Amino acid sequence: MANPAPTRIIRDASIRVKVQPETKTRLERIAHLYGVPPATLASLWIGQSLAQNERNLNIASKIADTVGGEVGEAIRQQMSMMSELFGQGRQEAQPSQPAVGES
Repeated sequence: MANPAPTRIIRDASIRVKVQPETKTRLERIAHLYGVPPATLASLWIGQSLAQNERNLNIASKIADTVGGEVGEAIRQQMSMMSELFGQGRQEAQPSQPAVGES
């Protein structure tokens, strides 16, 4: 069975990124070791970083939704119990006020 032709990735959108001279030298050195142009390596690393950050944000969002929902429900229950306790306590602690005109 013949190997399928590799998928060609077309990069036709561009951005300009300024880096320190030392960073450029380091990028060129590593790109040379991989046998690719520095722009290709930078594009690959940007893509990997974006994908990782998107995964992290997705996971954080799911955790926040889950924990937030559970914590929110626990807080609602506590507040409900507190309002019931304080509501009853205020009614018991407050002496009855005489009606207007009564002494």
